[in-house]
Amino acid sequence: TLHRLRRALGGAGAVVLSDRLLSLDAASIWVDLWALDDAIEAMATAGPGELPAAVDALQELYRGPLLPTVHDPRVGGARDRLRRRVDAALAGACLRMERDAVRAVAMRAVAADPDLALTAASAEL
Repeated sequence: TLHRLRRALGGAGAVVLSDRLLSLDAASIWVDLWALDDAIEAMATAGPGELPAAVDALQELYRGPLLPTVHDPRVGGARDRLRRRVDAALAGACLRMERDAVRAVAMRAVAADPDLALTAASAEL
């Protein structure tokens, strides 16, 4: 029930019912996927001095493919979209970084997700 869900998530404010739709309240609940979205946005707008920390934050959050053991096509599509977004964000950041930093980013990316395209291109540096 809605009551049990709210209680399990820490209170009435965690789940919002609006127009017969349930959603999580972003101010009350931390969701790793939302944090990853924020990290991608922060990296895109980071200045040169902020870029290393922004890349580190993204790589700390992205520890590999989304739900890798789930074989539902809907999850697979979401997994692929997320991988492409992370890949594009890291590749874009690498274009703005020094060669040694790019190598470190690529090695960390390979460890998290060998299917990131960035890793193949950056490994040749």
